[in-house]
Amino acid sequence: VQGSVRLGLQFFAKGSLDTDSTKILPSYFPVREDNRVTLYQDADTPQLPVFEGLTCHDGSGYVPSRLWRDVYDTIVSAQKFVYITGWSVYTAISLLRGEEDPDCSASNIGELLKSKSEEGVRVLLLIWNDKSSGGVFGREGQMGTHDEETEEFFAGSAVQVA
Repeated sequence: VQGSVRLGLQFFAKGSLDTDSTKILPSYFPVREDNRVTLYQDADTPQLPVFEGLTCHDGSGYVPSRLWRDVYDTIVSAQKFVYITGWSVYTAISLLRGEEDPDCSASNIGELLKSKSEEGVRVLLLIWNDKSSGGVFGREGQMGTHDEETEEFFAGSAVQVA
């Protein structure tokens, strides 16, 4: 049994948006052009047999998306800023594993972000502040967001944590 995903998109000619604003729902930020969106079905999808023979719209072979590889590549290539908003930014996690990073040291998210900040890249983290961490529930708190650890890890570095 194979599943299916139904995704609906509706495109409008750019000029039509100027005359009929009902096509775009109200939003805080204005519409921007030339955006790219990548949809991930999983954090790291291997090249499974089910993908064999699948092609993209341009005729090239389908290559499954790899969230953590893309995050790693994006951080490494950042030249001006890295802004991360997350429920939990656990600094001990490595983004790559296996042959790509055998000992999981080159892709450690905490060290990677510190390194980028030392290169002059502005690194800002907006993390969840679990009000129960550090209190009666201990350092981990009820939610396990690692917020206390993350703040301590980046203390004294150019990485800004809020």
